[in-house]
Amino acid sequence: MAVTAVMTLALETLAVNVLTLVIRERDYPAAVGVTSRQVIRLAREFCAECLLTAGQNGWKIPRETVRSWLLARSRAVRPGDASD
Repeated sequence: MAVTAVMTLALETLAVNVLTLVIRERDYPAAVGVTSRQVIRLAREFCAECLLTAGQNGWKIPRETVRSWLLARSRAVRPGDASD
């Protein structure tokens, strides 16, 4: 995937795929398989905070970094705060 400085469907799809790798919950039908409602809710935020801010050489994000980011956002989003 090419580096992009704007939100695109491809970038959001990348965010969903990356977040899906680190979350165990699967409760949302996707084009192929099942992902998580939480991942769908957080994909744009992950793009804005992690993917869009990455420089030309910043496309290597350790899995533990993604887990930590997801855990921090999971605590911030309480059930009922965001629509499913």
